[in-house]
Amino acid sequence: DLVARIAAVVHVSAGGVWLGGLVVFADTLARRKRAGEQLDAAPMGLRFSRVATAAVVAVGVAGLTLTWTIIDAPGDIVSTTWGRLLLVKVVLVLVAAAIGAYNHFVVVPRIGKAPGSAELRVTLRRTVTIEAALLVTAVVVTAALVVAAI
Repeated sequence: DLVARIAAVVHVSAGGVWLGGLVVFADTLARRKRAGEQLDAAPMGLRFSRVATAAVVAVGVAGLTLTWTIIDAPGDIVSTTWGRLLLVKVVLVLVAAAIGAYNHFVVVPRIGKAPGSAELRVTLRRTVTIEAALLVTAVVVTAALVVAAI
C-alpha cells in the first residue's frame, strides 16, 4: 500500500544518508591523517551530527511504520524468523545510534576544546568506523529480512 511504499523510500533514503555520510566522514578523517593535514574534526563532526540526527529519526519513524504494515500481530516479532531478524537489525542500529550520540555529545565537544589531541582524533576515527560497520551489518541483516519475508 501507499503508506508502506512511502515508508520504505524514506527508510532506505535516510539510512543511505546516515551510512553514506559515515563512510565519507571516516574516509575524510583517514585521508587527512595520512596527508598530515588538519583534521577539522570538531566542525565536521558537528555538521554531520545534525544531518545524521535527522536521518536517524527518519529511519526510526519509517522503520516503525514499515513494521506496523508488515506484521500481523505484535507477537510476530519474537515468534517468526522475520521478527527475530528485525530485532537483530534494531539492536545493531540502536548501538550504532548510541555510538553516534557518544560522538556528538562527548567526543566532538572534547575535540573542540582540545583540537590537537591525537587520542581524541583516534577515538573519533575508531567510533565512526565502528558505527559504519554496524550499519553495514544492519544492511546485510536487511537483505536476510527481505528473503525471510518471501
